[in-house]
Amino acid sequence: PGLDERVGDNSSLYELLSSVYGVAPVEAMEVFRVAGVPRDLAPLLQVARGSHAFHVVRVSFAGPAAFEHTTSIIRGDRYEIRLPLRNP
Repeated sequence: PGLDERVGDNSSLYELLSSVYGVAPVEAMEVFRVAGVPRDLAPLLQVARGSHAFHVVRVSFAGPAAFEHTTSIIRGDRYEIRLPLRNP
């Protein structure tokens, strides 16, 4: 409760969640997929209609409980994904 009144343009959401609410992310799952940019978002992303982009869904957890769900649409020509792969 009251999160809207407490968070501002120059504040850290995660710092606020930790200091006021005692919630800190322990882990998160992000899922990336490539799909068409929705028509209404194409001008905002400055891409042509029909362009493709990364559609990213992230769920963050504090222990077993999820506390954050975000959906992002990210231009593919402005984003790079690096995945370290190691043999244990």
